[in-house]
Order: sequence, then C-alpha cells, then structure tokens
Amino acid sequence: MKASQNYSPKPIDNQLFFWSNPVAPLSFSLVMKPLASLLAALLFLTPSLRLSAQGGAPGVANISFLRLFAQQNFSAKAQLDMFDEAGKSLMTVNGMNMIFLDGNFRADVDMANIKGPGLAEDEIVALKQSGMDRASTVMRQDLKRLYLIYPGLKAYADIVLPPETLMSANEPKITKAAEGKETINGHACTRNKITLTDPRGQQEEMTVWEASDLKDLPIQVKMMEKGRAVVIQFKEVQTTKPEKAQFEPPEGFARYTDVKTLMMQRMNGAGGSK
Repeated sequence: MKASQNYSPKPIDNQLFFWSNPVAPLSFSLVMKPLASLLAALLFLTPSLRLSAQGGAPGVANISFLRLFAQQNFSAKAQLDMFDEAGKSLMTVNGMNMIFLDGNFRADVDMANIKGPGLAEDEIVALKQSGMDRASTVMRQDLKRLYLIYPGLKAYADIVLPPETLMSANEPKITKAAEGKETINGHACTRNKITLTDPRGQQEEMTVWEASDLKDLPIQVKMMEKGRAVVIQFKEVQTTKPEKAQFEPPEGFARYTDVKTLMMQRMNGAGGSK
C-alpha cells in the first residue's frame, strides 16, 4: 500500500513512547513492560528512535549496523543477545526474520521468542491478548520512511525518518582489520574489527565475522550500545534476492502517524487514518 500524497506521517523525533510515561492509561499497565522488551529488540537496529522503558530496556542506537549490509541482498533467521557491562544476559531474542534489500531492512519479532529477566508470564499473556505480541519494523531508506507493523491489530505506523538517520548522511570512513579465524555455525569466518569514523572525528567500533563461503557476508556482529554488548548472529541464510513486496505495509491494514495513537485506538477497537 502506498502512502497518499495528502498523507503526512509524523516525524519520528516528535514521538514519545507513552509506556515510559507514569501517567499512561492504567488499562495498558500489563502490556507496557513486555511491549518495551519487544520494541527494544525490534527497534535496536533502527536509528534515532529512543526507548526509555520500564525494566531497563535499552535505547536504540544508530545506522552503523545497517551500513554493513548496504550492498547485501539476503534473508536469514537471526538471534539477538544483549548483555550488561558485567556480561550478564539482559535479553535473548530467537527466530527473528531479517531481510535486506538494496539498503532497505525488515525485521519480524515474536514476543514468544524473547527471553529475559523481569518478563512475567501474565504480562506476556496480556500482550498476546492485546494483539501486540508480534511486530515488524520496515526501514525504507529509499522512501525515508519507517513502518511499524502489528499483524494482530491489522495496523501500522507510518513514520518519517529524519535526515540524520539516512545512510547518505554523514557517511563515515570505514577501516577494517583482520583479527583471526573462527567457525560460526559451520561457516569458516574471518573475524574483523570495523572502525567507523564520522566527519566530526567520532569513532565507533564493531567486531564482524565474515563467512568466506557466503562471499564475506557478515553472519555475526558484536557492537556496544549505551554500555551494553549486543551480539547478532544470522542462521539459515538465503542469498536469493528478496521480493520488494516484503517492504510494503500489508494491504488493508489501518494506517496511523504514530505508535501511541495506533496502540490506544486499536486496543479500544477504533479504526485508523486512511
């Protein structure tokens, strides 16, 4: 479904995720914390969003991860592990679907596949009953849009990406240094240290494992985000070029300009903006 010319999505920086607000509606109290964990996993790879949620959910980082795959077209299952500064596990997400196509990105997350401290069973049940236990993020660099899709609600948020979150903005100098050889899930890999230096001289480092049998596709990435270590590992990699239709909002889903309105109206049975 294409956005109409008269439709004006709200800029992403103007949106506050209302589950971090202590005066948020009490009817949402059971779904706030698990929803925060779901979105923390879903949005970690999406630049410029900020999630300040209950339970210590992390903020959302930057464009560096996506830059690694700007020239890659593939799909895979992914596992995301997040650790605190002491190496204690904060969250594990299994079975994510990730798709990369011409600089665009999609990730599908199911709450049932998220494990971590502080996620109570009744909260997860409440989230499933609300229809928000599954979510997808679609980042369209070409359209400067972010779609947050909730299949259980048959709705999505259509959000404008600000200029600084685009890969064309402030392109960094990238250097790579080999650190050794390792085998990841049966793939012989070269472990490389990647350093990205932006035009202001600020640096960011990542460790990347590139699989020689997949034309040096990074199948494992380790990075730091606000003192937390994040490791993403790809499995069941398919190098067939994905279909572009997977990067469009589903036909017939209600469209909203922000996540807060989507959540409140859909969970109350209201329709979306057309």
